[in-house]
Amino acid sequence: MLRKERNWTQSFVASRVGCSNVMISELETGLYKPANPMLISFSNLFCITVTEIDPDTEIYLKELDYDLHQK
Repeated sequence: MLRKERNWTQSFVASRVGCSNVMISELETGLYKPANPMLISFSNLFCITVTEIDPDTEIYLKELDYDLHQK
């Protein structure tokens, strides 16, 4: 887990991305899936891509790109 690899507390991560400790706990246990703006905050904090956090985002981005080019 990225947070534990860095020895960061849930409180630290929550304060950096602007959410609650409860939300971090729910993310880690799979009870909550963040929206794209929150994913971007996490990717910036951990210095990784959004798709490394949520591979489904890559599918969404490809579909969005396809839709944009069809118009």
